[in-house]
Amino acid sequence: MADKLSAFLVDVAEDPNRLAQFSANAQRELDRAGLTDAQKTAVLTRDSRKVRAALGTWALAANDDVLEVPGPPPPPPPTSPPPRRQPPAKRKPPKKKRPPKRKRPRRPPKRPTRRKRAPSRPSRKKR
Repeated sequence: MADKLSAFLVDVAEDPNRLAQFSANAQRELDRAGLTDAQKTAVLTRDSRKVRAALGTWALAANDDVLEVPGPPPPPPPTSPPPRRQPPAKRKPPKKKRPPKRKRPRRPPKRPTRRKRAPSRPSRKKR
């Protein structure tokens, strides 16, 4: 039964819609959660001692860690030597840039040449 009460309290604390519904009609939300009359009374009185009593031993077990006197602080972690720094990588000097290649002036395209004919001979026919 304490599980239902703890689940109800967590739901109301985490869900703003559920909190608004509880604020509007608390009795209906308590009935919907399936709580006993003693648990409903403890929630409605808003007395933390009564709510803890209604939660039972579960609440005491949950609070044991909080109520305990803390022991000595844990020992510090072992110190390890600082990591060795590696020397910076050697860089090669940049290559010298070659001057751009000079472009030759562009020649106009060659025109197709016509074959020169030999001078025409007079015809051999006699007239």
